Parts: sequence; structure tokens; C-alpha cells
Amino acid sequence: MLEKNRDLRLALKIILSAYLWSNVVLLQAQDKEAWNEVKSLFENPENGIWVQYYLGKDSRSVPFKLVLAYDNHEYKGILYHIDGSIQTYFEGDYSPENIQFVCLDNKQNRIGSFKGIRKDSTLNGEYFNNDKTEATIYTFKRTLSGQENVQCSGLEYFKRFESADQIELFVQHHEDHSVEADFVSHTGNILSYKGNCPQSNCSKPLLRLTSFIQREHKILSCSGFDSNTIEINERLPMDNCGKKTTFIQQGQLHLRCQYFTKDKYHVATKLPDVSHRSFDKWLDELILAWINQVLSYNALEERQLYSSNEVDLDFYNQDFISGILWFKEPWSATPRPYHFNYDLRSNKLLDLDDFFVREKEVMDSIFKLRDEWKENLTKDLSMEERDFFEKDKFDIWTIKSQGICFHSRFSPVYGVRKFIVPFDQLDTYLKKSGSIKKIIAR
Repeated sequence: MLEKNRDLRLALKIILSAYLWSNVVLLQAQDKEAWNEVKSLFENPENGIWVQYYLGKDSRSVPFKLVLAYDNHEYKGILYHIDGSIQTYFEGDYSPENIQFVCLDNKQNRIGSFKGIRKDSTLNGEYFNNDKTEATIYTFKRTLSGQENVQCSGLEYFKRFESADQIELFVQHHEDHSVEADFVSHTGNILSYKGNCPQSNCSKPLLRLTSFIQREHKILSCSGFDSNTIEINERLPMDNCGKKTTFIQQGQLHLRCQYFTKDKYHVATKLPDVSHRSFDKWLDELILAWINQVLSYNALEERQLYSSNEVDLDFYNQDFISGILWFKEPWSATPRPYHFNYDLRSNKLLDLDDFFVREKEVMDSIFKLRDEWKENLTKDLSMEERDFFEKDKFDIWTIKSQGICFHSRFSPVYGVRKFIVPFDQLDTYLKKSGSIKKIIAR
């Protein structure tokens, strides 16, 4: 009898496992089908789209699945019954938080509208029919099902340009159409601009000077960052002419998107797409180590927790890459920086002693120069700004071709400030061979 019971339990386990596995395979197939269905709604999906999956219910507790995609210009989405049948198509202009959709049936006839709020892990809103006589509330939570298909937007990139008089231009374009541009002279003077690209191809960006070493309020416009040769026009607000400079593109790098999951903690990452095995492995290990650190500090509740990171690149060529990863952690509204300077030839992370003679007096001299540049940066600031940046150690550093770029930590009010201590001032301390020769503009 005991033997028969064991056989019966074993048979039941096999049947249950087969049933559960068949459901997993079915759900994966449905996710792939949903992904392809939503992807087909875009005219140019090859440019890169984000896809997010949600599970939720309406005000009558009827379960639904929402597959929502966007390419930074518009949303497209499909609301499914939990059995996989299509309920409604969504479309609307892109907005990172406040969303408004037109609702369509399968013949693309308008049947209503949807208005709501999208957060990192939730999407809540209300559906109205055309004459607004009926309303239904929907609440959704994001799930990672199918997220392996997520692509970074093709609009997220880093480009490096150079002019005939050796001025380097570093441009980083983000998914929300914001643009950051640094002009760096061969002597290390740096001017930072920020702005937006209202056009899909960033053909006519408009940026304003945010450098605080020079208290000028310059405006920058150009022929667009979408071509290999661009013409920059730098002018004062009341100046109709300005100064025009031509720049030639020297390098370009897109971002790759990847999801990491551990113990209900989900991290959406944006990382430089270098296609370099050792560097990619180092980045993945760094992200996983950071996740373990977060989990050791923060006891997760019985819910899924989402986080993300951003990346600011400072320099890139075939031999070397530098930048800052900004980690958004559950307990802080301010991202934590991690700077990196990586030799793509020797496959290792570099420290100051890889570039300079490692002697105490040398390091003291470098940090003395840093403090002098920091004083120059902060002397013309308002009292509140000066107080914040004077307390900052500016111990975040990256290597550019002109020198060491020192960065402040991020302030929600004042942003990030940075300056370059040029190699010309550090020449007596530089190692004459090794990694430094791959970077310095000489």
C-alpha cells in the first residue's frame, strides 16, 4: 500500500509539473506574440523601442495584461484579457509620467480615451468611452515577463567631434530628447551646454551654456547631431550672428539595455554598447555586486522593487573608455556615482597610478591643483551653491584626452559641476608609456 501511495504521489507530481511547465511555455509564447503584435504597430521599430509588461485589473476586479511600448515620440499598446484575447489598442504622444491615450478597437475605430500616471513599477488610470457616459478604473503593476526583448532607444547615444583648431565636442543624447554637450579646448577649458531636441532626428537642437567658470549666458544652435559633419553657431542671446565652427565626428557609441533580477529586486540598466567581452563582463559583475550591496543594506518587503541606472560617458576610442554610472537606490532620491576609466586593450580598470608616478608628493600636487580649480569654479557662485560645492570633495574623476576631469556629486537643485586639470600642468608627473599614450591629445 505504501509503495502504491508513493507511486501515486510521484505520478501526481509529474502531472502537476507538466501542467505548470505547459502554462509557463504558453505564457512565454503569449509574451512573444504580444511583443511582435505591439512592435508591428510602429513604422520604424528598428530604431529602437522600449516595451513594458503590466498585469492588473479593472474596477470590477477583471484581470488584464497591458503591453505598452514607446520610442520617445509616441506610445503604442494593447490591452489584453488574461486569456490572451485583445480588448483595446492604445496610442498617444510620449510623456514619461502623465499619459493620455486614444483607445481603438481592432478596426482602428476610436472607442474612448485613457488618462493616467505611469511610475517605475505601476501604471494607474481611468478609461472613458467616447461620450464619457461610462468610466472604468484600471490599476497595473509592472512585471518583467518578456523583458529580455527590450531594446534601448536608437536615440540614446554618445558622439565625439573635433574641429580644425583641436576643440573637442562630446555630445550625449538621452531618450527624453535632452542633450548634453561639452566643448573642451586643447588646454582643458571646458564649456558645458544643456538643451533639447524637439525633432526626431535631432536636426535642430537648441542648447544653453551651463558652465559656471565663465558667467556667460551663451546659446548654441547647430545643423544637427545626426550627421558626421556639423556646424555649430555659438552666440549671446541678443546676438543674431555669433561664431560658427565646423566639427567632424570622430566616434559614436550607442547604449545597450539589460535587466538584472535578484530576490524581487529588478534593475533596468543602460550601459555603453562597446561590444567588448571583458568590458561587458566587468560591467555585468559590477551591476550584480551593486545589487548584492543594496540587498544587504535594505530588507525587501513582500513586494517587487524596481531601480535603474544612467550612464554619462566622458571619453571613448578604440583603446579607452571613461564615464560615470549613476545608481538609483531604493532609500535615496539622489543617485550614487561610480566613475570608471577602462583600458580596452589591457582589459583592466585604471587608477591614478596607472597614469602618474605613484609618490605621495605627486598625489599631493595633483590634489592641490584640483583644489585650485575647484576654488576657481565656485568663487562666482551664489552663497547657497558655493556652500554645496565647497563641501563636495570632487573625488569623482575621469580621464579625457586633455586631462583629468573632476566631477561633483549630483545635486537635485544645482546638478553636476566639473572641470579639467590639463595634462600640461601635470606633465612632470606623467608616466611616459602605457595607457596614457592611448588617450592624450598631443
